[in-house]
Amino acid sequence: MADSAPYITLRKGEEDISDEALVLRYRPGSASLGVPPAAALRYPDERPEDRDHEGILYARVTQSLNAAGRPVGQPIWPKVHPSRQRECMGEMLCHYCKGEPSHTAAGTLFLDVVGPEQRAKPDWPEGSFTFQPPLCLPHAKKAVDDCGHGHRHGGFTGLRVLEPRWHGVLGTPYQDSAGRPKATRTGAGRNTEVIPFNHPHKRLFLGTQYALALHDVTVVDLAAEFAAADLT
Repeated sequence: MADSAPYITLRKGEEDISDEALVLRYRPGSASLGVPPAAALRYPDERPEDRDHEGILYARVTQSLNAAGRPVGQPIWPKVHPSRQRECMGEMLCHYCKGEPSHTAAGTLFLDVVGPEQRAKPDWPEGSFTFQPPLCLPHAKKAVDDCGHGHRHGGFTGLRVLEPRWHGVLGTPYQDSAGRPKATRTGAGRNTEVIPFNHPHKRLFLGTQYALALHDVTVVDLAAEFAAADLT
């Protein structure tokens, strides 16, 4: 199979250039009502693709693409490129080949990486979140065979989903620090979290990945599906 790594995987040389470009924009308040000006993240040279359909700003990461629009360079496992993840999630494309994902009467194919503790939850996998777009069956097989990260974190479970619902965004909250945007941090790293699209502080949030909530989910036998498709 020609694809050596998923389309959404970050490649060596692709860099996050968000912090050097971020600024704050202020919306007028009301002194008479005691409402202070409200700050929001922005880029001075903002483009339509910098925000999603709910107005949340996204990280800018450079892309290394060949003439066919495919990523090139050494994959950086398991990091994800924000723009390519949004593209595949927004259009429901296979996150490996950017083609049509696998559909059956039971739903669209997603892979979940969960351990025994998560599987033991009463409602799992109904309503669970995913940041991984769907997959076509051949690339689901390749992921199961090749992805060490998945196997180190509990292994893969095949899910057929009839109703994937938009939930929100994974990313980093920011704050106004003397007129400059400052990422909220805990310890030595960024405080990355998931917020819903209607979060009251979404204007001070820098997104990196769409989050889907999975509903009407069926756990499927991946080995049986691979065998039926002659993917052995």
